[in-house]
Amino acid sequence: RALLPTAAKMLASRSTQIAGLRHARGHHARHSTIAAALADESAIRTIGGGFNLYKGKGAAQFKAIAPTFKTNSGANGKTYNTLEREGVLFLEMAPVLASQGTQSSYGQRNYDWANKVSFALKHFELAQIMDIEKGGKSVDLIHDPNKGSSEYAATKIIKSFKFSKGADDREGQATYLLSLNVKEGPASKFVSVYMSRAEFVSFQMVVQFLVPRLLGMDISFGREDN
Repeated sequence: RALLPTAAKMLASRSTQIAGLRHARGHHARHSTIAAALADESAIRTIGGGFNLYKGKGAAQFKAIAPTFKTNSGANGKTYNTLEREGVLFLEMAPVLASQGTQSSYGQRNYDWANKVSFALKHFELAQIMDIEKGGKSVDLIHDPNKGSSEYAATKIIKSFKFSKGADDREGQATYLLSLNVKEGPASKFVSVYMSRAEFVSFQMVVQFLVPRLLGMDISFGREDN
C-alpha cells in the first residue's frame, strides 16, 4: 500500500513524457508539411476547399492562394524565412450557358467556364468589401495586371470588380451583387452573381479566417524556431 502513491507518481510522470513526445512529433510533422508545401507553390494552389455561389445568371468560385516565402541566410549562419508574396482570395466567375436559360433548376444548371473571368482579391480589398455596411452602397476595384510590363501595350487588360448592395428580398433581408467586367483590347466579358444576406454572413466568416493567413501570420506565430 505504501508503494501505491509512488507508483502513481511514476505513471503520471510517464504519461506526461508520452504526451510531450506526441506533441513534439505532431509539431515536427505539421511544420514538415508546411515546409513541403512552401517549397511547391503549385501544391499550395490546389490545397483546400472554396466558397462557391451557383445562381441563375452565373457562378462564382472563391479559392484561397497561400502566401509564398523565401529562405534567407542570417549573419549567424542560420536560415530564416520571410514573406515573398502575400496570398490572395482568387475569384473566378462564369455565366450560365446560353442554352440553359436562367430559370433551370440548380441541379441542371451548367456554366460556361470556357469563358470565365478572374480577379485576385488582396487582404485590404477584402476588408473594403467587409466594411460595405458602413462605407456605402458599393465597392469598386480595378486591376491592370500587365501594367508596367513589356506586354502592356500589346495585351492591355483592365479588370473591374464591383461588390454592391441590392434591394432587400421578400423577407426584408439585404442582398448583394458581385459583378466582374474584363476588357482585353476591344473584347470584353461580363458576369454578375447574386449573393443573399446569409451567404454574405458566411463569406464574412471565411474572410475573417483567411486574412491573417493570406499575410502569413499563422506560419509566423506557429514556428517556435523562427
